[in-house]
Amino acid sequence: MTLNSTLPIAVLSESRPLRLHIGWDRKHAEPFKLAAWLGRSVPVSVSVSAVAKPTLAKRLPGERRSTWLSAAGDELASEVSQLVDGLLAPHQRHTTFTHLVEAQRATAGLVDTVTGLGADMIILGPGTGSTKLGETSPKDLPARLAASVAVETILSETLTPLAFVPRGVELSTAGITRLNCVFASSGRPHFSPMVPRAAALAGRIGVPLRLIAINPRAALKPNLQAPAHERAADDWYECSLASLDLARDLAVSAAGGTPGGEGFEVEVGLASGKGWRKAVDSIPWCGGDLVFTAAGREPTRRRGVFDPRVRELVRHSRAPVIVCPLV
Repeated sequence: MTLNSTLPIAVLSESRPLRLHIGWDRKHAEPFKLAAWLGRSVPVSVSVSAVAKPTLAKRLPGERRSTWLSAAGDELASEVSQLVDGLLAPHQRHTTFTHLVEAQRATAGLVDTVTGLGADMIILGPGTGSTKLGETSPKDLPARLAASVAVETILSETLTPLAFVPRGVELSTAGITRLNCVFASSGRPHFSPMVPRAAALAGRIGVPLRLIAINPRAALKPNLQAPAHERAADDWYECSLASLDLARDLAVSAAGGTPGGEGFEVEVGLASGKGWRKAVDSIPWCGGDLVFTAAGREPTRRRGVFDPRVRELVRHSRAPVIVCPLV
């Protein structure tokens, strides 16, 4: 598998703004805070969309239908403008900032909008993972567009990376201060697709890169006296250390060819614990951390491609996580 060539760790190394698209969630401002935070370190162009079911508008005569959709679009624009006031500067907003889309399925409406805009990243709020996907109605316009049931559908329909924001996250006023590539695996981590691009980005914006292998069931220190059949975790420990050393060399080499790559810093680390929460909490986090991880498609599952290990990382991370689909 290889990483999608348009993922943000490649796009951010270019001169054009990073095109961010937010699935509207009126209950949470975190997606807009993340967009503004990213804008402290790199140029951004932000857009927002919500979805209206066409069946609602079809019940109305032609002129009333147009009036209804226009009113819904105006309400969306008004609510979003109030929310982003003081967060996003005018030059950080896309020329068409808000979009009200008619679609039978909210996920299809979001994906079509992202494709039409050529967005580099979709940002979803902290409601993802605990709520159902909303759609607009005359009593609730426009509805929020962030939900756990939608995540796997979105990942199955687009290769655009998804960004997830923890609830109540505190972000550094200095913007991105460290990039983190986190690899959740019980076997030998595979670093090659992501590391060079993340290293090039970190070198360009002048921040260190941290490579982390995480396993919720492995002991952090190997027990060399344990029987062979009990040493699976120890094998992970040894393999991960060796892979991290190789990845560090690869990162230093990749960053050396970018402007600002001189003196590039690479940190490596292992994280483990009894369960995902303890494993993720064992990692020291700061307000300037941004996490990249990759999610592959699972051909054995008819629906959904969200790697369960990545899902747990997103669920427990204290820093924003960008999930990059693997082709």
